[in-house]
Amino acid sequence: MSSIALRRQFQKIHAPAAIVATVAVALFAVFCPAARADFVTFATPSGDKSASAVFTLAGDLLTIKVTNTSTPTGGASTTGGGQIVTELMFDTNLGSSLTPDIDASGSAATASAILGSYPSGITSIGANWAIEGTSSGAPQNTVISSTGVDDDGNPRSGYFATVPKTPLDGPNFGIAADSYGSDLANGFTILAQNSITFSLIAKSFSLSDLGNKVTFVFGTGGSDTSLITGTPMPGPSPVPEPTSLTLWSLMGLAGVTYARRKKRAASYVEPAVVERFVTVSDSLI
Repeated sequence: MSSIALRRQFQKIHAPAAIVATVAVALFAVFCPAARADFVTFATPSGDKSASAVFTLAGDLLTIKVTNTSTPTGGASTTGGGQIVTELMFDTNLGSSLTPDIDASGSAATASAILGSYPSGITSIGANWAIEGTSSGAPQNTVISSTGVDDDGNPRSGYFATVPKTPLDGPNFGIAADSYGSDLANGFTILAQNSITFSLIAKSFSLSDLGNKVTFVFGTGGSDTSLITGTPMPGPSPVPEPTSLTLWSLMGLAGVTYARRKKRAASYVEPAVVERFVTVSDSLI
C-alpha cells in the first residue's frame, strides 16, 4: 500500500473522533454561557452585629443566602432581638421583577437550622418573610423582611411560603448566629440559626444592579445602630452548573477517544501489506 493510501486510512480512523470533539466544543460554546452561575458576596465587618449575603444568579433563578455571622458576648442569655437579622435591603433596577420561587412543598426559603418550633399551621421559615419595595428614604429600594413589610404602604409582592403568617412579627422567624446556642431566650418561639437561603424568580435583573452595598437590619428598633452596611467581598467560586459539567465530560470523552484511536492507528499495518511481506519472504527462502 502506498504512503498516500495509508494516510487516507488513518484519516478515516481519526475522523469520527475529530467530529465528536468539534461538536463538543460547539455545544460548550453555545450552552455554557447560559448555564453559568454568577455571584457576589456582601459582608459587614465582624463584631456583635455582623452578617453576610451571597447573591447567586443562574438564568432567571436568584438565590440569596443571608447569614448571621455575629459573635455576641455572653451567649444566648444576653442575646436579645437586637442581635437577630430581620431584614436585608438591596437595590434593583426599576424595570426588574423579583418574586418568590415557591417549590412543591410550598416554600421559597430554607433555613440551615431551626431553633424552637413552628406555630400552629406554619411549616416553613418563609411564612414570616416577604419581599417588596421599601419606603421613601430607605437605604435601598428593595427589602426582604420578617418585620414591618406590611406597614410601609407598599403593595405586597410576595411571601416566601404559600401559607403566610400575618402580620410579620419581628425577630421571631429572624436569623440568629451560631453562637446564640440551642436555647431560646427573650420570649422567642422560633428562630432560624446561622442562615436562610431565599429563592426568587428574577426578570430583567442583573447582579450589577446591586451596586456597592446592601443593608442588614438587626432587631426591630430601626435606629442607626440596627442598620449595618455590607460591602462586596471576595467569595468562593460557584459550583459549575449541570450543563457545564455534562459538556466538559463530553469534551473529555472525545479527547480520550481521539487519543486511543491515534495510538491504534500508529501501530496499524493493513493485512494486505503483511500478506505481501510474508509472500516475498517465503520466496527468498
